[in-house]
Order: sequence, then C-alpha cells, then structure tokens
Amino acid sequence: MTDHTLNLIYAIKKSGKSWNQAVSEYMSAYSGSPIERYDEYSLNHILREAYCDYISTCDNPAVEAHKLLEMMDSYPMYSRAHHLANCMGLAQVKDKGKFVNGFREYNNEIKDG
Repeated sequence: MTDHTLNLIYAIKKSGKSWNQAVSEYMSAYSGSPIERYDEYSLNHILREAYCDYISTCDNPAVEAHKLLEMMDSYPMYSRAHHLANCMGLAQVKDKGKFVNGFREYNNEIKDG
C-alpha cells in the first residue's frame, strides 16, 4: 500500500469528522489545493484508487470486497465514495498486536504529491 493510501485511510480513521470532510482536508493538505476543489466526483475517483491500492495488500481481499458489496446492497442511497471510505475506515489494522492488511506504522507527515 502506498504512503498516500495509508495516510488517507488513517485520516478517515483518526479525524473524527465525516468521511468527505476528512478526505477533503487530507487531500487539501497533500496537494495544496483548496478543500472546495474536492467535490463528489473527485472524491469518488480518489477513493476508488485508494480502495484498489488498499485491497491489493489485504490478507483476504475477497472478504473486503464482500464487505463493500454488502454495504452497497444494504444502503443503496449512499454514494460509492461513502461506501469506499467507510470500508477503509473500518479496515482492520492489527491482529494480536501485529499489522495486517498492508498496514504499517503511521507516518502523519504529509508529503507533496
């Protein structure tokens, strides 16, 4: 998993804000662009790319894909970005004290893209 995806997921997990606010704020700090630039279309694209990167490192990608599909079926009124952000926000980071699913130590330093 890239540092960008890792930091994006941790931003969702640790912010205490709505997924779209957390992602917009992270991307604004990462890119230097204003928060307002991150509309629904751009958030969908950003989160789709991050989810693909995340799932490629998962210990069991089929389980993660199933969670996403189940969420989408159960709550069709929400956007794809909403579901992707929630899946990544709920992702298991550690098991018995060891990192899993491609996670590693968190580096909260945001590097320019």
